[in-house]
Amino acid sequence: AFDNLKFENTRTRSFTDAELAVVLDVLERGRPATARDPELLPQPDVAAVVAFAASTGWRVPSEVLPLQWAQVDLAGGTVSLGRGETKSGHPRVFPFAAMPQLAAVLHERREGTSALERERGVIIPYVFHRSGRPIRDMYDPWRAACAAAGVPGRLLHDLRRTAARRLRSLGLSDRDICELCGWETQVMLGRYLGRDPAGVADRLRAKIGESESRTRTFRARFQESGDSGEVGEPRKPLQDNGAGRGTRTPTGLRPADFKSAASAIPPSRHDAQH
Repeated sequence: AFDNLKFENTRTRSFTDAELAVVLDVLERGRPATARDPELLPQPDVAAVVAFAASTGWRVPSEVLPLQWAQVDLAGGTVSLGRGETKSGHPRVFPFAAMPQLAAVLHERREGTSALERERGVIIPYVFHRSGRPIRDMYDPWRAACAAAGVPGRLLHDLRRTAARRLRSLGLSDRDICELCGWETQVMLGRYLGRDPAGVADRLRAKIGESESRTRTFRARFQESGDSGEVGEPRKPLQDNGAGRGTRTPTGLRPADFKSAASAIPPSRHDAQH
């Protein structure tokens, strides 16, 4: 009797680029107090976490906040998680160098961390920290920033969907997204993201734009050769090939050229025997 029950408890909400930009701005610069809301102090360390999670789709509490510099290859442009550091138990590598904004976040964190290490004479192993101390909880500044940005009630986990949809809009396959972000199957990713009509519309417009661009290029090449490529357009008049019949020859070539080219071809073995 319970087999026919359906549960619709999967969240499918994500951030648009504009919404995410406002949330990051609130975290980086803060907001002054108003008659209704208290002052929000800048939280640049939290902003870095949000920017990283929105690009990689990695889980904030278990995969982003514990991240250490030993897992970051700045020269190679990759950040990795080992077998025991992911929910699935499978290792994962994200090539952050391919995303300039993400690369800028990590290089800025490295510079800031190195400066703090020199100042205090200590080693700071964590990528995301507050004055050298690991960030254990960021719920309060996150909730306040979302409210001030006009998107109250958003979850940190919404950043995971945001990253997946961003990567899909860049043209990555669902298989690639699963590998980068850590979903076990493409079916799971599809259920997780749910329907995305706005994203589908954007991708459709992009494909139509690509098709129109190819068509314009195709027509331009034909126009250069003296043929517009339009269907139904009258073709050029036939040229006399010297045998009383009209033939079309490529621009710049004469029928005699074909005869001279044919005479230059050596006879085949079969022709030689006969």
